[in-house]
Amino acid sequence: AAARAAPSPPSGHREGKAPSRDLYEVLIVGAGPASLACVVALLDSNMQSLLKYDNTARDRKKASSEHGARVLSRDEIRVVDASSSRWMARWKSQFTVLDIGKLRSPINHHPDPFGENALIEYALLEKNLSYDECGDAIDGLFREGSSKLLRKKAGRTVSRIRPVNNADQFKFMRPHTSLYHDFCDRLIEKHRLEDVVVNDWVVDVKPCHDHPLSDQKKPLLRVDLQNGSTMFAARNVVLAVGNTCTPRIPRWTPNMKDAAASRRCEHVWSLAKKGPRYAQQQTHGKRVLVIGGGLSAVQAAAMAHRNGAKSVVMMARRRVQVRDFDVPVSWFGATKNLKMCRFLQTSSFEQRSRKIREARGPATVPKGAWMGFQTLQATAGDTLRVLQGFEVKSCSWDSASKCWAVSYGVGCEKERDATNIVDPGSDDDVDPNTMHVDYILLATGCETSVEAHPLFRRIASHTRPIDIVDGQPVLTSDLRWNPDLNLFVTGGYAALQLGPMAHILAGAQRGAAIVRDAVLGGINTEESKAATAKESSQGDMEHGNDKRLGTTTSLSSVSPESRSVAYHRPLANNPFSLIAPNACVQEICTA
Repeated sequence: AAARAAPSPPSGHREGKAPSRDLYEVLIVGAGPASLACVVALLDSNMQSLLKYDNTARDRKKASSEHGARVLSRDEIRVVDASSSRWMARWKSQFTVLDIGKLRSPINHHPDPFGENALIEYALLEKNLSYDECGDAIDGLFREGSSKLLRKKAGRTVSRIRPVNNADQFKFMRPHTSLYHDFCDRLIEKHRLEDVVVNDWVVDVKPCHDHPLSDQKKPLLRVDLQNGSTMFAARNVVLAVGNTCTPRIPRWTPNMKDAAASRRCEHVWSLAKKGPRYAQQQTHGKRVLVIGGGLSAVQAAAMAHRNGAKSVVMMARRRVQVRDFDVPVSWFGATKNLKMCRFLQTSSFEQRSRKIREARGPATVPKGAWMGFQTLQATAGDTLRVLQGFEVKSCSWDSASKCWAVSYGVGCEKERDATNIVDPGSDDDVDPNTMHVDYILLATGCETSVEAHPLFRRIASHTRPIDIVDGQPVLTSDLRWNPDLNLFVTGGYAALQLGPMAHILAGAQRGAAIVRDAVLGGINTEESKAATAKESSQGDMEHGNDKRLGTTTSLSSVSPESRSVAYHRPLANNPFSLIAPNACVQEICTA
């Protein structure tokens, strides 16, 4: 996206528009669902963002008095996104181009981190929809009664119990895309976040030690944008970027020096960024080859067929595997806490990475999407084919005929479908394992590796080195890049802390809750320390003990009430605090 300068400070502040400022409390990179979840969590101290309070000064004061913690206002938060100045612009563009009608996540996974049933309540109470109109239930996912009752009825023959109760069926419906987008727009309108997003490309994030308000222990962070004249300073920076900027390109992809060839081979996420009109121009009347065996490949093949492609071939290395969700339902069902406890208790990050790979597994397709694609394939005939168990061996561009010559062979021998060895190209092809296509669409996923992401590489060049396991950074327990900086990472790049669900909406919820506790906990800890120091100073002056004269205050001179407040408040407001009790007592004594 073309870089744009940050908006100039308005001449007069009007209601509903965030004024420009030089220093922000929190700056978030990215404007997707993970970023929206972080903003809602930071603004919402009462943890009921949609149904209880508005984001007004009076309600923030009321929430603060109820929960004993200062909350942020939207003027203290800024979001920078490279694609647009609108929330979830890239997300919505991908859904529009691929015509995705339903989400793959359950209906209780959404950008409201603390309202588990907020989306279903919004659909039933505000949209007046029925349960059937909210989404599709997953067949065969639920069990009747409890596991204990099942074992009692069946004796000891029951070895596998489905991890979802019958009473929780509505929580695992796959919501319609339109309902989900309306809910996100409702959150944005509720908190008046329309003008919070700035359209620009973040080039670098670095510590700013020379800022007058910077602390030596936790310095401010300077955010440099692609427009050199614009930069922001923030006390906390959250990297909520996706992995779509680093697509996974197969090795057989040639070095396309020809301009025409470069336009005839694209990744599906690169195509989705350019809009539906561009996608139709690229696929209409052409022979299209889709590489991949997951949901994106199925959606891309169906999209090309709907756009009027002459023929569409979907090629997968193995047979298409069917699974309703991205990860097994045990990771967000009734056993989710047990799974996460076992995940976090592993002895090494290498074992965590292995568990993540085992949970995600190879690319899968939901049962409903695969059945719909098979129905479309039956009606399309020879114009829509699927090659399962085959992979591309080589690919070359024919400048004379302006098409690709693709040679393919067996991918996984056990998965090969012998009935699909056909030539979808022209009738004059000589080699039965070679096809000629006009357009190649790669649905091969994206690399979730900080080593391949340009922003993370720049950050790592001037910060304290951190460990990297299989491309994933080893973050702290509160998702900090390192303990010295208030630089947080959420989303797919925080998988070693958030688990296999880090790249989906469930990970966005969990990451937003952790970032909120860390950011607001740090703010309230600093304020409580300042208040405690002020109270201590006043008490010293009253008792004739002036710290400027070199005298110290013993623990016995502090009242029990003040001692309780000074000791418990930092730990209560910051559950991720690593301060030991002895350190707190020593801090009070030295004060």
